[in-house]
Amino acid sequence: MTKPRVIALVSILLSLSCSKKIESTLISRIFNLDSFGILIPDSNNIDSVRNNNSLINTTLDFIGKSGGGTLLLPEGIFYIGPIPGESREGIAIKFDNITLQGRGVNKTILKTNGDYKIQDGKVFRGAGIKIYAPIYNKNCQDQRKNITLCDFELDGQSGFTGNHSFPADISNGDGWDITHKGIIINDDGCLENVTLKNLYIHSFKGELLYTGGLSTGRINVLNVKTGDTNASCFNLHASEMTVNNCSFIGPAMMWMELTARKGQGFNRKSNSYIINSQFVGPVTSNAGVSLVQGDSKEHNYSFLRNNFHNSSNGVFGFYGGVAGSIIIEDNNLDSVGQAMYFGIAPGYLSDSKNKNIIFKNNKVSASGSFIQFYNRVENVTIKENVFRGISQHSTAMIYGNCTMKNILVENNIFYNCRVTEQNASLNGGKRPYFKKNKYINPLFRDSQGKQVISNSNPKVKPISEFLQLYLDEIETIDIDTLGINDGQILQIEILNDKGPGQNLKNRNKEKNTIFYKYNERKGKWILQQS
Repeated sequence: MTKPRVIALVSILLSLSCSKKIESTLISRIFNLDSFGILIPDSNNIDSVRNNNSLINTTLDFIGKSGGGTLLLPEGIFYIGPIPGESREGIAIKFDNITLQGRGVNKTILKTNGDYKIQDGKVFRGAGIKIYAPIYNKNCQDQRKNITLCDFELDGQSGFTGNHSFPADISNGDGWDITHKGIIINDDGCLENVTLKNLYIHSFKGELLYTGGLSTGRINVLNVKTGDTNASCFNLHASEMTVNNCSFIGPAMMWMELTARKGQGFNRKSNSYIINSQFVGPVTSNAGVSLVQGDSKEHNYSFLRNNFHNSSNGVFGFYGGVAGSIIIEDNNLDSVGQAMYFGIAPGYLSDSKNKNIIFKNNKVSASGSFIQFYNRVENVTIKENVFRGISQHSTAMIYGNCTMKNILVENNIFYNCRVTEQNASLNGGKRPYFKKNKYINPLFRDSQGKQVISNSNPKVKPISEFLQLYLDEIETIDIDTLGINDGQILQIEILNDKGPGQNLKNRNKEKNTIFYKYNERKGKWILQQS
């Protein structure tokens, strides 16, 4: 091996866009790959791929064994494997204090293997980059640490087809190929402090960014673009994670798949921040951002100041055992099928409840539905949002076949949509507590926000805080109390009053409305003075 050229100048180090201090040293070492050998550009024949794969990996091992540093890749398009049967990934990082840096996303392009082979009876393509960490050990006393990947493009050469079947089909290689991941941050090892910065990862059959196992520490993802996959663009989990100024684009099955199974997170709570990022479809899953934790352990996620566009089925999906806290605030959601859905992914959950979620000050426009409650939901606040439906037949909120507790819907504005509706009976608990919401150009459908009341059918069934009534020779109104929260205000608009109605004497004559307030201690609705 040729003796490497080492640049040990702080000024040069700091000028590099993704450089960082290694451990506590003030000066880090930068190794130019050209000093070790020549990467062969623009060639995908097996000898060129084998040369490029070997050169990068042996150089990284050399740097790692000597204490770490930055490997600077040249400009160009380079095919790096893996070659099936010889390696499982294009680049393997096996030592601490390693930075792998290109010359820019449009300047250094690494192409990994997109063709499949059958190995052990299964489809195999291999991953782009994998960080190898010591297997889980007590308190992770032995761990991989301080890894940075930056300033290059990673192209898997075989992306989205719309076939999400698992495992991939051995007859044609199509489907969700779990061997064909973009970057594997961790796979059941102990890892601390990983930074991904200024990257473009695309065209893989599996997850573009992936973490497996219980013991990943801090991850920083900055200015990273991902897209074009039969799986998810982002499937990372860490005890501390920041995702800032990133782009998750279609086509893909999901933008993000978070805490996808129970037992993640090293049995400790975690904190993740997804901020200032762009989510652009199309995505084919029921939710572009899916959480299926399954065990109700505390994992905190904050989605702040992001833009979501073109997810025809929905954006946020909570599918069981999600304990939060989840904060979704100050985001824009445009042209999405549904802003948020609460449901269940059966089969492997130890707890199906979704809880501790705040959806606040978001703008949802040109969308089919705002929120649907289903299954078991607890401690959810929906506050100060603006929803604009595609048409009056868009739905503001739907609930039914669920058990709810402590659900607050307050100070939201709903434009051009149906009022809140109930599509099935409750399984217990309380209805949402509705407070000071506004509907502009709403649609009140029969038996939902609009009811016909007569002496033979006197029961009024409030679904939200607004109700329209046709009164047919009715003397009294009997308002249902099932699942109503104490203090709930009910505003009733009288559309056609054919009888005097002794309970209606306090009607606001100008607006033809009356107000009731529910007193839980007394178990009844109290007519309010106009």
